[in-house]
Amino acid sequence: MSLRTLALASLLLAPAALAQPPTPSDAEYDAFAGDLLSVIKERGCGAERGTAGHSLAAVWLRASFHDIGTWFASNTSFGSDGSLLNELERAENKGLVRADMPDRHTAHGLGNISAADSIGLGAVVSIAACGGPQVNFFTGRSDLLGFDTGATNPAGLIPLPEQSNATIIARMQSMGLEDVDIVALSSGSHTLG
Repeated sequence: MSLRTLALASLLLAPAALAQPPTPSDAEYDAFAGDLLSVIKERGCGAERGTAGHSLAAVWLRASFHDIGTWFASNTSFGSDGSLLNELERAENKGLVRADMPDRHTAHGLGNISAADSIGLGAVVSIAACGGPQVNFFTGRSDLLGFDTGATNPAGLIPLPEQSNATIIARMQSMGLEDVDIVALSSGSHTLG
């Protein structure tokens, strides 16, 4: 291979290599999780203050479902991609913006952690903070292509409470959930907070 060909190849490949976001360190994930754990423990899980359904932990858990719940099993599209942070004005995401959510736990304060990872880690930390089981967390989720410029997943992928049972079940089945999963998710999803 000629030197000229190598030089040309390196110029063509350089933008792709430079465009890759920095990989967050374990210390960044630990700091994010530790800080969020402290905030949730300080504010409580809701029941102890008579604010069931309104705790920060419940919001993180719901946010995680709303980010993941756009996934289609048939073509593995959408899903846990952080796009939720660009979709907070939608009806299905009402209540996911909290005035007391520290800015450092939103897209503006994540450092090198993807929005998708922060939402997932927020749910795992919330479960632990409120006495739930230890849940393994695997890093490396990528944000939706164009996330930084406001890209979103299509609207209407998260079922609304006023939709018919048949519509809600069909949408959840498109996520790959079976009847037993739908019952467990529907009956237990709002118990935290």
